[in-house]
Amino acid sequence: MDERLVQQFFANDYQDRGMQKWQGYFLSDHTQRLRHSHQALQQSTKWQMIPQMDGVAINRELQLAVEKHQAVTVIWKRAVGLEAEYFRTSGQITGWEAGMIRIGTQMLATELVVALKRKN
Repeated sequence: MDERLVQQFFANDYQDRGMQKWQGYFLSDHTQRLRHSHQALQQSTKWQMIPQMDGVAINRELQLAVEKHQAVTVIWKRAVGLEAEYFRTSGQITGWEAGMIRIGTQMLATELVVALKRKN
């Protein structure tokens, strides 16, 4: 490319918007993170009333659900830094071995499960 043409373009035609062009990136990333945090807060607030189960109770409920082919609702948490985010997954248990359960196509480590309810 002709160096003179490039210099002419930057001197006459190109207008640098400075920080304006980056503010959109920061804003969308920031709003996405805020939305995600807000949803996690709403879920954790809503699910605080569900009693947390110990590992023995969770394994017992998992075993009964598999034996009776019952769907389950699982509440599990993921630690993000110093905060915990809670999630809910529902469906049929399609696999359970080596500390992992599969509900539909989603894989979860049993150590992340904090509560489980079988659907009758």
